[in-house]
Amino acid sequence: DVAGKVTPKFGLLAVPAGDAHVTSRYFVPTDCHPTHAVSGAICVASCVALDGTISSGLARPAPTNAETIVIEHPQGTIEVALTLVGQGADRTIDRAGVVRTARRLMAGHVAIPD
Repeated sequence: DVAGKVTPKFGLLAVPAGDAHVTSRYFVPTDCHPTHAVSGAICVASCVALDGTISSGLARPAPTNAETIVIEHPQGTIEVALTLVGQGADRTIDRAGVVRTARRLMAGHVAIPD
């Protein structure tokens, strides 16, 4: 029973429908996340970039040594920047991160009397 718990977290991956590298649905723990958690996105992107993983076989197109991995999710995409070192089975992740931006919440004018 995972009621009231924050784990387990898991994802479902598929070949992307658009221009991303992979499609992911991230579950926390019983509902599909409306977008994608950053920690889960870094995990998915790392798996996409490393040879021999299930997700690397789904990736379209295959990533290169220094790459931004784009993951499709229900609300759009999330981009993960990876720096990879080595080749083939010796390839490892040197760095990983995302750029997060805030959406505009409101805009307006305030009338201030003279």
